Amino acid sequence: MEYDYDDETSGSLHERVIALFDAGQFDDAIALVKAEISHSPGNADLYILLAGMYLDIDRHADAREYAQAAAALYPEGDAAYRLLGWIEFQQEHFAAAYEQASKALAIDPDSADNIYIAAWSAYYRNKIKLAAELVERGMKIDPENAQLHALSGIIAFTQKKYDKFDQDFQAAIALRMEDPWIYQQFAERLMEIERYYEAGEYYACAAKFDRENEDIKQGLHKSVQFLLTSSLQPEKKVLARLHPSVQELYLAQHAKAGKLDRLPKWVRTAMIIAMLVTFWSVAPLIEYFRKGSIGDWVEDWLYLGAGAILFVLIAPAIDEFLIKRKSKSRFKY
Repeated sequence: MEYDYDDETSGSLHERVIALFDAGQFDDAIALVKAEISHSPGNADLYILLAGMYLDIDRHADAREYAQAAAALYPEGDAAYRLLGWIEFQQEHFAAAYEQASKALAIDPDSADNIYIAAWSAYYRNKIKLAAELVERGMKIDPENAQLHALSGIIAFTQKKYDKFDQDFQAAIALRMEDPWIYQQFAERLMEIERYYEAGEYYACAAKFDRENEDIKQGLHKSVQFLLTSSLQPEKKVLARLHPSVQELYLAQHAKAGKLDRLPKWVRTAMIIAMLVTFWSVAPLIEYFRKGSIGDWVEDWLYLGAGAILFVLIAPAIDEFLIKRKSKSRFKY
């Protein structure tokens, strides 16, 4: 079934609608498309445009209604089924999402967009092997698709293939260097494998392009906090090793919080040592006094004190070594 479609009119309308939508004038944008539908009720593209807007503002029932109308008007097209797949996906109906994506793929098996939604749906159904196969197929069709590379990295991370995880995300970033979502996804997974320095760097990149995203700001703050609590060095020394952009964003977020979340690790370590020394010395002291052998107690205390001092002296060097071993950053500034 064919439907009436005017490239020039549709293009002009699309630009006006997107301008209104981007300005936050959702009702005006929706009203404009509905008015156009009333004049061209057979144009399935208008229904898809309207369904997509409803999906963006989380009005899933309305989005589904217009996407289904588009599919009924033009069942030979894959766009409506792909959109229905995203509607189901956002509502976490992953089996239904995969079903709709499969319909889109049956119509156009070489569409990277169809493969992308199918792969995400398979991934969330825990069909990791299928998701990986779909993504590989999609990247062969469209090797410059950054989102497919990022999804490939997410799948590789799930499979604990960390070298591939790095390579895929670096490829995604190279293809789309201004996409905060890619940086954020990379940073979140770097946090899970305790690569906190790199996580902070990529959170900072995400924040550069999306400064109002609270999840990104909290992620960056958390990455630095993990560094502080896992390091035996003073806070200033840890922060000094961070890239200036990470320092700036962390300190701004920290100032907003108004206080430290926790003491630096070296202070807490010293406190623990002091507690151990106290516990070690006081209880035996009573026994030594009873036996009249205070010299033995002093000797034991000196041994423990010497060990504690040695630990405090060599701990920063050990800490530095472990950090270098953990971090495999290939970040380019």
